[in-house]
Amino acid sequence: MRKSTRNKVVGLVALAGAWGLAKSYLLSRGTRSRRAEELGGLGLAISHWEAASAVSPGHLASSVVLGPLYEEVLYRALLQPRVGLRAASGVFGMGHYDPDVPLAMRVAKVIDATAGGALYGLAFALGGLPASVAAHAAHNLGASLGSAAGLTGR
Repeated sequence: MRKSTRNKVVGLVALAGAWGLAKSYLLSRGTRSRRAEELGGLGLAISHWEAASAVSPGHLASSVVLGPLYEEVLYRALLQPRVGLRAASGVFGMGHYDPDVPLAMRVAKVIDATAGGALYGLAFALGGLPASVAAHAAHNLGASLGSAAGLTGR
């Protein structure tokens, strides 16, 4: 890989991690504030328990290692070469559709995942599967750490 391409891939990985961290921190901070208002000390206790869960070894293994590896093989290595970056990103986004959350959150999750899919797809186009897995893993690690920090108020 040429140095300029490697620098672009490293930049995309860093961007993905920062995006996951900032987004999750801000969202979980709002959750913590609402719970504290509604439930007082119990709300804070629940937030601390969720924060510990976000950085548990099992959660990190699943969300930072296994999930990105599985999803990047499926969406980037198998699907993207056949249908292109935009279509693969859209399918990736729809794969994160969650019917169990309110409509606004469903839409936000699909848009967020589609944008992430485009970022990971660009990393794949520049550096192959290792680059897209690294970008996806960095995003998920950032999201886990951001959630934990936001839920504990740190």
